[in-house]
Amino acid sequence: MKKISIASVVFTVVYAINSCGTAETKADISDTLKSENVGTKTAQAVDSATTPVINKNNTVTVNNPATEKNGILSQVDNYLVSHIDQSQGALVIENKLSNIFIQKAVAEVVFTRKDGSEAARDYYIIENIEPKSTKAAKLKVNPESVTATIHIVKLKCDELTDGALILVGAKYSPK
Repeated sequence: MKKISIASVVFTVVYAINSCGTAETKADISDTLKSENVGTKTAQAVDSATTPVINKNNTVTVNNPATEKNGILSQVDNYLVSHIDQSQGALVIENKLSNIFIQKAVAEVVFTRKDGSEAARDYYIIENIEPKSTKAAKLKVNPESVTATIHIVKLKCDELTDGALILVGAKYSPK
């Protein structure tokens, strides 16, 4: 009977550890930030036939992801707007797409000193970004007296990438 008890305890511990996942994908702060005053960028549409245009309320409705996805994926930083929240020490990503759920986004953050040299470079994974909402990840590095440049470099989305994690932005090449 003792062997069965020990085996069940070991199984329970292993199961609990596996279900936690890795600490790298966990956020130390509130998963979703509720803020009406979020820094925004406006999109400049390259081709209005294949690229949605951000309307006055700063959201984008994608009528046909199959035809509009190349424009979105090549200009992803216009639709997944990123900024640093200094008060919380967090990277914040806002999904401007009103009807597209993002499973995973990989953001590259480059901190640059005033003299133009690179102070730090890091990558952050943000998962499950609902349409018209924001998600945040705690910054691992936050150097003082520097500027941050943020770009979404990889994206996973059923509607736009057919569920695959692909390169986007400047590195995106349509099939």
